Amino acid sequence: MEQNELNKKIELHFIYNKSRGTDGEKLDLRNANLRNANLRNANLWNANLRSANLWNADLSDANLSDANLWNANLSGANLSGANLSGANLRNANLSGANLRNANLRNANLRSANLSGANLRNANLWNANLRSANLSGANLWNADLSDANLWNANLWNADLGNANLPAPTMVLFANWGEVSDELCKFLMKYDASNHPYPGAFDVWQKSLICPYYNLNIQRAACFQEERELWDSSVELKSAYELMVMVLEEKTKGWNVD
Repeated sequence: MEQNELNKKIELHFIYNKSRGTDGEKLDLRNANLRNANLRNANLWNANLRSANLWNADLSDANLSDANLWNANLSGANLSGANLSGANLRNANLSGANLRNANLRNANLRSANLSGANLRNANLWNANLRSANLSGANLWNADLSDANLWNANLWNADLGNANLPAPTMVLFANWGEVSDELCKFLMKYDASNHPYPGAFDVWQKSLICPYYNLNIQRAACFQEERELWDSSVELKSAYELMVMVLEEKTKGWNVD
């Protein structure tokens, strides 16, 4: 799409929003090719950009609050200072994107690819990051308070000075393979939150999963090792385990 045509559509969208739908035209850019587009400072509130190709686009300081960016390609895009509060970014590709100082409060980032993204100082309060890929992302000083990290990949992410959700939520992130020592502690913690802790002893001998036929989930997400199970291992708190897993699998984070 040519830049002049895009600018005209954005102007009509602004009129549409200002008139509360009585004039202008709501911006519908579903599946649009907007590679390298200049959308700096653009008002795209509530716009439909589902599956749009915004590769390497400049969206710095743009207003994308409540926008539909489901499955959009934002790889390498500049979203620094952008307002994405309440935006739907489910399955979006944000790998290598610049989201420094971006507002992602209440955004839906479920299954989004944020690998290698710059999220320094980003506001991710109450964001849905379930199953999102944040491997290698820069989350220095980011606010992840109340964020949903269930099954999220935070391997090698920089969490220096970041505000994190509750330790129990951090343990729900997908930590994959961990050291033998940490694995033992995590399995002990998992067993302590199981209705029948003895099921882990049975599991070690019979291969029957402790959660077979149970309607609850595990207390932590990691690659368990059956041969390492030891019921005599010290039981550590969720906070202690969070510190251990962050020190082993991420960069930068500390209690101070």
